[in-house]
This record gives sequence, C-alpha cells and structure tokens, in this order.
Amino acid sequence: MYDVFVPVDMDQDGDIDWVATRGNSGIYDGVFWLEQVRTAEPKPAFTAGRSEDSRALPLPPENWIDTYETEMTFTPPNKAGHE
Repeated sequence: MYDVFVPVDMDQDGDIDWVATRGNSGIYDGVFWLEQVRTAEPKPAFTAGRSEDSRALPLPPENWIDTYETEMTFTPPNKAGHE
C-alpha cells in the first residue's frame, strides 16, 4: 500500500522528485524516491531498484464489494474500539 506521494526536489537539481512510503508489504516496506532523469539519447523509462520485487496483483473485479466478506471491516486492527 502506498500511503502518500510528496513532490519535492530531493537533490536540488531543479526538477520535481516524488518521495513516497510503502507499507503492508513485508520486507519491501519503506520509503522510496522517484527521480526524473533527462538524457540526450533514448533510455528506458523505468529502472528497477532491485532484481526481485513483490509480486504484482490483478485489479479486483468491478463487483468486488458484493463478494467482500461481511465480517471484514474497513477499520484497521490497531484502530478497533477507538471509534
């Protein structure tokens, strides 16, 4: 889960970089930084930071709410009872 994206010039090179946090992803949790790169010749649009990342998941079906378990809530466990 990506919590927030913050636009900031991290390296003060005059362009906007994006800093974000990733949670609920086990060992892949943390902060990451997306850097805009300008080159004179073509270059891949994305360069992976590691050789293996968490597996990608498909989007849920449009009727996902109809099959959502009724005993599930949208309240995180650490917030239960604080409503």
